[in-house]
Amino acid sequence: MSKKVSVKSSWLRNLQSKLKRKPRSGMYVPEIDGLRFVAIFAVILFHAHIYYFQDGLISDFTEVSIGRWLEYAIGMGWYGVQLFFIISGFIICLPFALHQLRDGRPISLTRFFIRRFKRIEIPYFIALTISLALLLFVHGRSFSELLPHYLAGLTYTHNIFYYPDGGLNPLLPPAWTLELEIQFYLLAPFLSAIYTIKNNMVRYSIFVGSIMLLNILIPVLHEQLPSNVIFSKNFILHNLPYFLMGMLIVDLFVTKKSYGKEAGEVSTPRSFLMLWDSIGITCAIATLGLLSFGDFSSLLPFTLGLFVLGTLNGHLLKKLLSFRLFTIFGGMCYSIYLFHEHILSNSFYWFSPNILSKYAPHGLNYVGIFTIAFWILIASIPLYLLIEKPFMNSKKRKSD
Repeated sequence: MSKKVSVKSSWLRNLQSKLKRKPRSGMYVPEIDGLRFVAIFAVILFHAHIYYFQDGLISDFTEVSIGRWLEYAIGMGWYGVQLFFIISGFIICLPFALHQLRDGRPISLTRFFIRRFKRIEIPYFIALTISLALLLFVHGRSFSELLPHYLAGLTYTHNIFYYPDGGLNPLLPPAWTLELEIQFYLLAPFLSAIYTIKNNMVRYSIFVGSIMLLNILIPVLHEQLPSNVIFSKNFILHNLPYFLMGMLIVDLFVTKKSYGKEAGEVSTPRSFLMLWDSIGITCAIATLGLLSFGDFSSLLPFTLGLFVLGTLNGHLLKKLLSFRLFTIFGGMCYSIYLFHEHILSNSFYWFSPNILSKYAPHGLNYVGIFTIAFWILIASIPLYLLIEKPFMNSKKRKSD
């Protein structure tokens, strides 16, 4: 019996080793991968909502009846995308912040963009091509119809050229957010010049002021110029406050680490950690509530940002989101994001007969939606290992 248990545990350790990400920078923050899991799981549940609930999305939390709060939260899962944007601001600008604020190694922009191309673009191109092949040879779509969408997707211009039609690429609908990510990658080295400012409060004020100004100004410009894609959600300006919030959080994170090092890593009082837990949980709930009120949308980057800060600085949230299973699937989030809709649409009728679908008695549909959500995570493992993991360059150059 003990030998069988040993073999099983060895197999699990080997699988975990293959799935675990190894950041090239050497600085691994497990709770960030935990936050990625929260974001991707929320997006999966949101997209699965249509299969499992007869009614449309509940858009106003004041209309939520007893017993439907979970359904309301699932319907707001689209906001996981904005959490991804904050995380991207954190991750992409971390090396720039380390260089400027902690005298870290200089950043080679050439290597920065090459790593981004290998890490993000190659798996995306593969996913886009697979989607094209599926639509052509399985679903019988026309090549002449799909080719313009494929080329626009390859050049990250689908959001722009197809803005009047909503911007979603029929080959890979979730890719609209990746185009915004690419725009941020191009801007990040220039925006990171803010980290050269030595005064902490000046930097923080610039970030907060910019977030507030963009949140007020861009919706007004979009209302006045609705046909202009630059002020729409299909362009970076509309979502830039979330990326900037990620940049502010990484500033606070790096500065805190720097001060802790100078002070000999003085332990933080447990009560202070619990305060951050309270802030994080409260702001997560507040975010769900504020999503019902467009008039308060300017506060959303701050409530979501405080949830992230609560996770980074708290005790319970940090411990929860550092749980190995969450960090493993969070580290796989890019592959899951690329392929989850294909897996969902093709797997629904296998896993969800009427007894678990939107026609099921209330309660059983929750069983169905969470079952297929976990199936999507599992089905993404081979895709991650074959398509994404080979392009993760975790080896350091001697000259770095």
